[in-house]
Amino acid sequence: MGGPDSSDGYTDSISDYVSNEVACDYNAGFTGALAYCYDLYGGSPLANLNAVEPVDGPEFFVMASVNASGPNFVEIKALLHNISGWPARVGDDLSFRYFVDLSELYANGYSADDLII
Repeated sequence: MGGPDSSDGYTDSISDYVSNEVACDYNAGFTGALAYCYDLYGGSPLANLNAVEPVDGPEFFVMASVNASGPNFVEIKALLHNISGWPARVGDDLSFRYFVDLSELYANGYSADDLII
């Protein structure tokens, strides 16, 4: 947060972004310093710490769209998003499935063997 002014005055107002702006660049240095202190001196979580946020949506999801298409091909662009935060974690073995409806292919006399993937 921006924090108090030079006279130690502080106004808790959403519209006063100078005093109340929360940003990653402000918090990252502080968080890094705390992590370093923990690495040097150790520590343990507070016994009654209950600042755990509830999960408020999907943590992993796929966004896909048609990247390019032509008379005999379709190229799909798919992005797998990781917005895990309860707790944040690395997803180094994530995958997704892409399903297609082949009914139009079969209706026109083709089979799955006629596809090139």
